[in-house]
Amino acid sequence: MYAPLAFLVAALVASFTAFTYAELATRHPLSGAEAVYVQEGFGRRELSTLVGLLIVFSGLVSSATLANGFVGYLDVFIELPAALVICTVVLVLGVLAFWGIFESVSAAVVATLIEIAGLVLIIAVSGGSLVHVSGDTDSVLV
Repeated sequence: MYAPLAFLVAALVASFTAFTYAELATRHPLSGAEAVYVQEGFGRRELSTLVGLLIVFSGLVSSATLANGFVGYLDVFIELPAALVICTVVLVLGVLAFWGIFESVSAAVVATLIEIAGLVLIIAVSGGSLVHVSGDTDSVLV
């Protein structure tokens, strides 16, 4: 029931980070983001190298988590060995990123359109039952 409020609060908190990165990017317009900011702020190359490596590690963990989550969704439709699916997903996305930025952005647009179509399908199939909420606080969406 408070999910919309939670999303608004999360957006407010995330906006501080976004504004900070926007300010730093205008002051230091170099690729490398956090590593550049640490280098400029502290002036220690080893510290900025550590930050850069931690960012790479964070990206690896996030990618592995997403690929592993994809296995769970794929298992609903077809069961394949998890290691095969994870390796294939990572390889395909790696090739796509290597191929070029324009193609990666195009693929992201296609994925977003598929997601929007899925949401519209859910709304269309559920009809009016999404908005039906009883007056008492113990009820759930029907």
